[in-house]
Amino acid sequence: NTAEEAIQFTRRIPSPAFKIILDVKAMCSMGKPIADIIRESWPAFAYFHANDANLKGPGFGDVDFVPIASALKEVGYQGYVSVEVFKFEEGPEVIARQSLDYLKKTFA
Repeated sequence: NTAEEAIQFTRRIPSPAFKIILDVKAMCSMGKPIADIIRESWPAFAYFHANDANLKGPGFGDVDFVPIASALKEVGYQGYVSVEVFKFEEGPEVIARQSLDYLKKTFA
């Protein structure tokens, strides 16, 4: 499903607490810049998954997180950014450390 479809679904539930999660890997297949999806989806999301289209952590693939971080700051997102990984060849400690280092630099 797209972010737009998820937002339409949440509008059926009359609660300001019912929000979506944006996921970088999923947004990679939506056919538009991820930063634009973030701007268009605000304030309908309450959580953010940082990952890559290659199913690894941020900084392990081709996704440029600089415009993503800029868009999150631009809309005023104050929530969590979690690292979601599906391929663990490098090992969990390496993935966690490198992903965190990459995100710290990107969001600085």
